[in-house]
Amino acid sequence: MSDLPTDQVVVADVIRVNRTDLVTEGELAELTALLRRLNVRAQILPIERGRAAGTEILGTGLFDFEEAPRAPGWMRELTLEEHTPATDQ
Repeated sequence: MSDLPTDQVVVADVIRVNRTDLVTEGELAELTALLRRLNVRAQILPIERGRAAGTEILGTGLFDFEEAPRAPGWMRELTLEEHTPATDQ
């Protein structure tokens, strides 16, 4: 896994797992377990064909300003002398 997707998973409040209709239950369970190891608190939403209610991903109230700086990578990013934009990674 490259750094950018991993960094996004680690700090996410909601993780959408799309196209779950194209994998087996075992593959989905394996992916969900990996995501859970990277982020124990995120809500993981299996999605089929990109269909998700807006209320499941927007305005969830899950973001915590006090908890965010404790996320792995947060301090690393703040202490870098030069930030690499996500589009360049």
